[in-house]
Amino acid sequence: PAGPFWLLYESEDFVDGFRGPFLYDQIEGGRIDVDVTALTLVSGRVLAEGAAQTKYSLFAWEASASPSTAESVDLSGAVDDKGRFEIRLPRGESNLMAWAEGHSNSPAVLVQVGPTEPPPIELILGGTIRGTGRILDEMTRAPIAHATLNSGITSGGIAVAFADKTSHSLADGSFELEGFSPTERASLVVEADGYASAGIEMNPTGLAPGEDLQFGDIILSRSSYVTVTLSSPEVSNWDGYYVTFDGAASSDSVVYSSSAGLLTFNGVTPSRPFFTLYSPDGYAMVQYSEPLVGLGPWEVEIDLDDGLTLEVHAPDDDRYEDGPLYISVRSARGSAIRKLVMAKLDLKSRTCVIKGIPAGTHSVAVLDSLYTRLACEQVTMLDGQVTQVTVQPGAAELSVLVQDSSGVPVPLLYVTASSPGQPPHSGYSGNTNQAGFADLGMIPFAEGYLTIVNSLTNSSMSHIPFTLEEEKSQIAVTWDADAILRVRAIDAELHLPVRP
Repeated sequence: PAGPFWLLYESEDFVDGFRGPFLYDQIEGGRIDVDVTALTLVSGRVLAEGAAQTKYSLFAWEASASPSTAESVDLSGAVDDKGRFEIRLPRGESNLMAWAEGHSNSPAVLVQVGPTEPPPIELILGGTIRGTGRILDEMTRAPIAHATLNSGITSGGIAVAFADKTSHSLADGSFELEGFSPTERASLVVEADGYASAGIEMNPTGLAPGEDLQFGDIILSRSSYVTVTLSSPEVSNWDGYYVTFDGAASSDSVVYSSSAGLLTFNGVTPSRPFFTLYSPDGYAMVQYSEPLVGLGPWEVEIDLDDGLTLEVHAPDDDRYEDGPLYISVRSARGSAIRKLVMAKLDLKSRTCVIKGIPAGTHSVAVLDSLYTRLACEQVTMLDGQVTQVTVQPGAAELSVLVQDSSGVPVPLLYVTASSPGQPPHSGYSGNTNQAGFADLGMIPFAEGYLTIVNSLTNSSMSHIPFTLEEEKSQIAVTWDADAILRVRAIDAELHLPVRP
């Protein structure tokens, strides 16, 4: 093709990889030479208390990478009755670790892989410890009996499995659960009828031999139902309107309203309610995020006129199509409130009046029929005022190319462009594709910074400054894995007060 392209190669004898970008007119004689990394056979066995293990999982990752990047090795047909295995690893330094049900993981072993097979490796599995604790009601602190507990195991920074270990709390709310590692972080998921599920992680560092892993008191929040009433002097029939709720634990998260503006959600937890009201056309009209007080059931009223008024003007311009056009208003404070409203623009007056917007700084954009941003502006709304904003089509389009230090594209990263006054992770976002590009569309500021997140490894790079000088700008960023690892090596504990 005329544009840039990439190559993905796969082989049993070499490490799979991406190479590019290539331009055809820059390739001499139509030939591309690709450097590949060869694989070398590595063998060994897995033992536990001196006995060979025949059922286990192996995890391998490069020594310079995070353990969270490890992949499980398929050992189908490769393990004999003496626990021996054979796998292929890339040349260089790699870590190997084994895990098996009923055992804690083996310590990671550093393997020097060269062109010839290294000496056989022994991986020694460890024992397990017991976890204990109590399950209590959040409001009354009364014990919760018959709660279900499921254990999970994280080995060497890798979530290796949800162990097949289940227990139930007794009448006094206490529980005991076997199978946790004495050296690795453990996780626990608790479920009980009438309550929202809860997850907790514990680090067993510092336990004496034979000592239990104490999860302490685990608090569950009650769930109930909430009745939502919709009101607006401009709407007489609410048929077709619907509300989504991000905190409905045991029911559908979307409920359609009756003609009178009434609807009900079941399985609601009061800690973080988050309702969004949509019009029959699918536009987000208003959001509600006030805490629900008490034991429930609860009643919530969503008033479309409760909030500030914004008048949006879009001047005539060749870059605006004849119609239809839409106005999107989003909070500039981050993910707490994403899309506040989307409404149609009156083509004759080029004006749109939107009610019910909270005070604060918001991004106002003009969208075409495909919801592509044509222009956008930032506006700060103050209490007691009607705010007017004219959205000029003078912003720039931004795309970001993310590559590693070798020039290989890095896909599946979450990229956000923020203005200097915004916190990280708030602004205009997009995901990198297989070619390493993230198209963030049109943004209303010429200077800002980028935040890049790898959600699979929970690592990020932030405060990468940029300046846009053209209507369409492309920024290249190097994903610095070494710098990220130095940051992620810090392990900290966060202590939060218990809410009364």
